[in-house]
Amino acid sequence: MFDLVARMLDVDDPYITERLVGAAFGAASVHQMPDPDGPFEHSLQAWLDQLRGHFLDGGTTPTSHEQLREYVRAAYEFAANLHPAAVPDGVDPLALTFATTAPAPEMDDDDPHAEECARTFGMDFENYVIGAAINGRDNYQFDHPAYRKARAEVMARIWELGWREADFGTVEEAIVMRTGRYSGMRAPVERYGKKYGWIAYHEMVGRLVDAGRAPAPFGGSPRQMPDIDPSFPTVPPVAPMPLPEWAPKERTDSRSWLTSGMVELPEALWSPQEIHQVEGGWLLAEGYLEHRLAGRTVFGFFRTLLLDGADVEPARQLISEQSYLGNEFFPSLPTIRDVLAAEMPWSPRLAVRFDDDDPSAVPHRALRRDWQDDGIRFGQLAVEFGWESTSETGLGGAYDVPSYEFADQFKLRQLLGTVDLVSLDGRRAAAVVRAVKPWRGHMLFLRRDLVECFAGNRTIMQVAWGEREVAVDWHAAPAWVRDAQRSHANLWRHVRTLETNQRSSET
Repeated sequence: MFDLVARMLDVDDPYITERLVGAAFGAASVHQMPDPDGPFEHSLQAWLDQLRGHFLDGGTTPTSHEQLREYVRAAYEFAANLHPAAVPDGVDPLALTFATTAPAPEMDDDDPHAEECARTFGMDFENYVIGAAINGRDNYQFDHPAYRKARAEVMARIWELGWREADFGTVEEAIVMRTGRYSGMRAPVERYGKKYGWIAYHEMVGRLVDAGRAPAPFGGSPRQMPDIDPSFPTVPPVAPMPLPEWAPKERTDSRSWLTSGMVELPEALWSPQEIHQVEGGWLLAEGYLEHRLAGRTVFGFFRTLLLDGADVEPARQLISEQSYLGNEFFPSLPTIRDVLAAEMPWSPRLAVRFDDDDPSAVPHRALRRDWQDDGIRFGQLAVEFGWESTSETGLGGAYDVPSYEFADQFKLRQLLGTVDLVSLDGRRAAAVVRAVKPWRGHMLFLRRDLVECFAGNRTIMQVAWGEREVAVDWHAAPAWVRDAQRSHANLWRHVRTLETNQRSSET
């Protein structure tokens, strides 16, 4: 495949080039297993040489297209982390230098073609897309000097790419008419003007990056991620084990059920012996599960805490004393964004930096009575992978996945087309599953032997908590429903600690 793509790198269409380089990265990313001096490693090295010859310093096809350059960076980072022998000599794969591009032309508002080019922008493209790339600009601040320059560059490039209303106007209007019903969604056919506008935008962003002014709206990551994950990850499979029927079908008294209904957690859910034909024991590491039936709902969160031995009983006592376990008493997992599924689990971009004093870092996780309490610190096994592509190739939501530290310790690799991980012998090590009606949710299971090894001298504590709910008219809810909520009598919890000899204690 690399040879075919390499022959097309000189095509006179930045959109095609960007998609081809992205597809090549997606194809490469499935080869995560070691291949020392093997055919893939040789092929990858030849491909990286092609990327260097076209786009890196001294290359024949300079580009500032930031999405394309992100794919190039990802390819080199992939090689550096998993196939270092494939990195060409003289290239720092983690600090690429791209070929210098010529200064961009600008189109002033009084240019005879300005109005024609501006009509390609569509609703709010100028403010929310171009404008958001300009650091220090206020929303709808159309007189910001850097914004005016960026907009002028985008319009000039649209014209240079070949936009002419006389050539595309009729077909453009037909596309809009046929895709109008997809408002707010990805249309099956995009406008020509939109294509040219996005090419011009991403090239403008690359120039900002080169000038040290990478866009970082709302304090977020300056990384400009593409709208398609080229590894085409599939939605996780349905949970292979029976799920607990928390919301009973029987016509029991709803008033008593709301405060004392049984919420069972079978051992086959806490710690299944087998998943995906892999035996030896697993642990439910993280997740969320909701069961809704006949006007009753039970939901629950699952957390795994790694505690120092001296903190186990104080943590258990603190959990039992809390009348309400929500509002981040159990801190949520750190969320990883701006990372492709294709970069899981090898990319250091998945690593989380903990620092209580740095607002750009993640605070250490701890159980606290209140915000003034120093709390009981604990370790975790996972992160929330928050890729939210609107593309049909995206996962369609967030899932809990093993942390970078966990995957790195055991040299885990991604299972082709999934967010599951395997060890170097090909044996599955992590399994992400989802629930379907009348359940909803997702869960992360990890092989128990790996969790115990990762925990070391720390104690593994599995926690589950949630609430029972009944369907009522909330404009005239019965007093007993309000009382149960105010007193948190509808809340349930389970806590258990695990020992490495397979014993467990539960409260």
